[in-house]
Amino acid sequence: MRLISLHIDNFGNLQEFDLAFSNTTQLLHENGWGKSTLAAFIKVMFYGFAGENKKSPADREREKYRPWNRGTYGGVLRYEAAGKRYEISKVFGYKEKEDACTLTDLDTGLPVADADAAHMGIELFSLDERSFLRSVFIAQNDVRVHEEGHEDIADGISAKIGNLSDATDDVNRYETVMDRLNDVLNKMSPNRATGSLKQMEAHISSLQNALRQEEPVRDATQRLELQAKNEREKIRKLEEVRSGMEEKFRESAAREGLLARRDTFRHLWRQYETAKESLEKTEERFPNGLPEEEDVARNLEQWTQCRILQKEADGRQMELQYLQKESESNKKQAKEQQELREKFLREEEAKEEKLRRAMMILLAIAIVLFVAGVVTVFIFSYLYIGAGMVAVGVGCMLSALFIMLVGHGRRKKIDDLAEEEEGENLQNAGIDNQLQAMQAQIDAAREHAAGIEEGVAAFIRAYGSQFSEESAESLLYELREQIILHKNKAEEVEQKRLAIKDFEAENDMTAIMNAEDEETGEPFDLKRERDRNEMQLREAKEAIRLYELQLDENRERLQNMSEMRSELEGLNEDRARSLHRYEMLELTRDYLKHAKENFSAKYRRPLLDGFKKYFSMLSSEEASEFQLDANIHMTRRELGEARNVENFSSGNRDLIDICLRFALIDAMYKDEKPFVILDDPFVNLDKNKTDRALKLLAEVARNYQVIYFTCHDSRSLPSGGGRA
Repeated sequence: MRLISLHIDNFGNLQEFDLAFSNTTQLLHENGWGKSTLAAFIKVMFYGFAGENKKSPADREREKYRPWNRGTYGGVLRYEAAGKRYEISKVFGYKEKEDACTLTDLDTGLPVADADAAHMGIELFSLDERSFLRSVFIAQNDVRVHEEGHEDIADGISAKIGNLSDATDDVNRYETVMDRLNDVLNKMSPNRATGSLKQMEAHISSLQNALRQEEPVRDATQRLELQAKNEREKIRKLEEVRSGMEEKFRESAAREGLLARRDTFRHLWRQYETAKESLEKTEERFPNGLPEEEDVARNLEQWTQCRILQKEADGRQMELQYLQKESESNKKQAKEQQELREKFLREEEAKEEKLRRAMMILLAIAIVLFVAGVVTVFIFSYLYIGAGMVAVGVGCMLSALFIMLVGHGRRKKIDDLAEEEEGENLQNAGIDNQLQAMQAQIDAAREHAAGIEEGVAAFIRAYGSQFSEESAESLLYELREQIILHKNKAEEVEQKRLAIKDFEAENDMTAIMNAEDEETGEPFDLKRERDRNEMQLREAKEAIRLYELQLDENRERLQNMSEMRSELEGLNEDRARSLHRYEMLELTRDYLKHAKENFSAKYRRPLLDGFKKYFSMLSSEEASEFQLDANIHMTRRELGEARNVENFSSGNRDLIDICLRFALIDAMYKDEKPFVILDDPFVNLDKNKTDRALKLLAEVARNYQVIYFTCHDSRSLPSGGGRA
């Protein structure tokens, strides 16, 4: 079984990487180049990614090695097994179900049917991933055979060493079965606080403690029942005493009822007398009788009308005085204007007379000049002189005409002033008439108001009050209130009278008036005795109530105890069955462990011999002092005592585990030898042991294909030991 070559498309920081394998292949590169990533790629091609269900991305290999450049995630690995060549091709998705895995037979070029290409390592190595990582895959800083936290070696290794390929599943399930047995035994343990048997015993003990109170509770219940019975007898006797008091109470109550009704009647009568007396006092104020409410209302209305008329008359009088002042002022102004007009007329008439004279003179001159001009022209033939005289005459004629027109304008203005004066005289005469009519209206209103006032005054004096304008309205309102008060008092007297009449009709007045007063102290003593009886009854009933509560509580406790007893019987049976099952499971676990140890003991000697062979190659120390137990735990005898190699230095521990690894591989693979991957496992060895380890690899390479990764020349294979 050997690797032929690989091609990586993208895996972690490796991309488009090709590698052909020889019998011994060494890769020497600095840290960070990707040697561990390359080793992980080979493991993933055979077993798939680890940690698929981990929560942290750092714990999930699929996320850890996802390509940095986001290219195609996957590659190809070619190998040879049982004389045939195969190729595994994988392209990884985001989840396992998205992976594309193919296994091809390179000799035929056809896919291999019925092959689990995703986990081909299980079929190829007859190992699960856990066993693979603890045998032929030796990682850096993890060369130990046992996993951390596990005492035994992986089940797959045990099966492979024992040549039990057909029973591999059974051996592989050993740890699972032991884990389940231990888990069940821990859950059932009678010695652990969380064990079901321990909890069952605690519950049984709790039930037993609770049931110890059953007899005291029964005794207390009987005592309470007896006390309740005595209290019921006491209640019966108290109720007999109370029934004897009932007749006395009925007689006393009847007498008290008559006396109470007599007091009620007397109270009604006093109310009637008081109301009647108040009504009579009201009537004494009006010896002539009270006026009708309608008369008072009518006088109130008339008085209001009177006050309105007076206020209106006063207002009109003030308005009249104002208008009279305005009229006098207007007359004065009119007189002044008239005097001015008369003066203006006199002046205008004088001017008009002058103009008329001037016009007559101009007309006379115009006529004379016109006649003289005509005579001069036609008789004396003095054309120019005559024309001049005619022209001057025409001028005088025109001047006279102009004076006439001006005089006509002045006459029209004089006539307009005369008409204006006549209009003002007529307006003043109309205003005087209006003022006289307004004064007449005011006088009539005052006379009407005086008549109303006299009537209201007579009405007020008729009922004993002194009239004045200031108090007239309040006196009328007081009269109306007295009427309303008298009416209400009269109604109250009638209501009281009818109440007395109804009371007399509804009650036996003879029995009420003849009822005798109770003797002093008798009702009080009877009431006190009844109150004492009632208090004793209440106390007895309260005692019974408390007894019943306690009895209910005790009966419930007894019922619960009965259920507890049934539960206890069932728990004892369950405990017996569980204890028997627990003992059987312990025996089963011990038997399986013993069988496993016997099975492991069969291959302990071959493993120890193989270990000593490789240890002798690596170390100059004696290997005979090493011992190996059935769980593949190594001890070394020093100073007469077996010492666990776990306490040795890291370099010695790694040396011992490397030798044990090769011994395991020899024991596991008798026929076809597998390849061995070593990812720089010698980092903790000193130079001398490192040199011996490298020589050991050369020896191992005689039987196995060796793929060796290292980062330093000091740990590289000797020249000719392989190719890089």
